[in-house]
This record gives sequence, C-alpha cells and structure tokens, in this order.
Amino acid sequence: IKPNDSKDPFRFSSRRVVGQLRACGVLETVRISADGYPSRLSYADFFTRYSILVPNGTKDGADSKQNSCLLLASVFKDRENYQLGRTKAFLRSGAVAMLERERTRRLETAVVRIQALARGASVRSSFRRARFSALRAQSHARGILFRRELTQRTDTIGTQYRLLFAYRGRETQRQIFLHSLVRFQATVRRVLLQRELHRRKVLESVVIIQKHLRGYLARDQFARVKRGVTLLQACVRRRAAEKRFREMKVSVHERC
Repeated sequence: IKPNDSKDPFRFSSRRVVGQLRACGVLETVRISADGYPSRLSYADFFTRYSILVPNGTKDGADSKQNSCLLLASVFKDRENYQLGRTKAFLRSGAVAMLERERTRRLETAVVRIQALARGASVRSSFRRARFSALRAQSHARGILFRRELTQRTDTIGTQYRLLFAYRGRETQRQIFLHSLVRFQATVRRVLLQRELHRRKVLESVVIIQKHLRGYLARDQFARVKRGVTLLQACVRRRAAEKRFREMKVSVHERC
C-alpha cells in the first residue's frame, strides 16, 4: 500500500490508501468478516476459557454447552453477537474482545479482592501481635511498679522474710544436694554390684565349661589309652598263640 503517489516520507493520503484497499478487496473482506462469525470455539474450550463469567444460575451438573449458552446470554443482550451450533459457539469479531475485557475485569476484581483479604489478614495479625506485646509490656511495668511500692512499704519485714527465705532456700538446696548425692551413691553401688554379680556368673560359667572340657579330654585320653592297651594285649596274645601253635605243630611232626 503506497501512502502517497510521490512516495514522500511522512505524508499520508487517506483517499489514495482507501482506494488501494478497496481495489485489493480488503474492505470487502473486512465487511464480510464483520457480517459473519469469524471466531469459532468449541463449547468445552469456550467454557474453560470464560468460566469465570458464569452467572449464579448455572447448574453444576450441566454440560459445557448449557453453561456456555447461559454465559453468552448473560453477557450479550443482543443475539446478533453470537450464534450457537451443535458443537461450537460462533462469535462476531467484536464479541471476543468484549468477552476478554469482561474476563480481564473479573480477574482484576478477584485479584484486588484477594489482595484486600490478604492485606487485611496481615494487618489484623500485626495489630494482634502489637496489642499483645503492648499488654505484656503494660503488665510487666505494672508488676515492677507494684513490687517497688511494696518493697518500699515493707522494707524491714521484707528484709527479714528475704533472709528467712534465703536460709530456707539454702537448707532446701542442701537437702536436695544430699538427696541427690545419696541417690548417686545408690546408683553407683547398684552398678558395681551388678558388675560383680556378672563377673561371678562369668567365672562360674568358665569353671563349668573348664570342668566339662577337662572331663571330656580325660575321657577321650582314657579311651585312647584303653584302645592302645587293648590292641597291645591283642598283639601280644596273638604272637604268643602263634608261637604255641608252631611249637605244637613241630611236636606233632616229631611224633609222626
């Protein structure tokens, strides 16, 4: 598109540009697009995108088509801005911009509301903490003033009572120390006694094991000696029997 016939910079001829747009068919295309429904969205996508604009009368159990119909009817008062198909919603060119503006406005309102609630909660929490701190400071200050006044009024009696409490405190601490010392001694003695009993049990177990081991070794050695002696006796008796047999055999030959 040429802005002017002489191609000068920074000079725009409206009549020349409109004539070129009309000759190229751009204006006709824009008119046809404006008369039609160029924006087409399925009911599921449409409801997912603009569900924030759903009116209060929308049913939770209804499908996306019914909810989309209610949404469009609540946003657009004129039915010419949209048409409903079996699976899609058809919108004019300016309808989508209107929906986006309404969606943006709702989101901004929700964000502002959430920010307000969050800031309110934060401020209330800070106020409660400050109030609690102030009450505690006042309580401590009043306690300090009251104790100071009470000390000034009962200086002598307070001194005596402090001495008495200090003496009783020392006595109590001494008793607690003695009691703890006795418990510690009892614990140490118990531990030592347990160790002694364990040592005696170990010694008794070792003695029993040694007794059985020595008995086993003695029996084994006796059995080996017994087998050796028996074998030696058998060998000696065999040799004696062989000798007697040879002698008897020689005497039998001599007689014959």
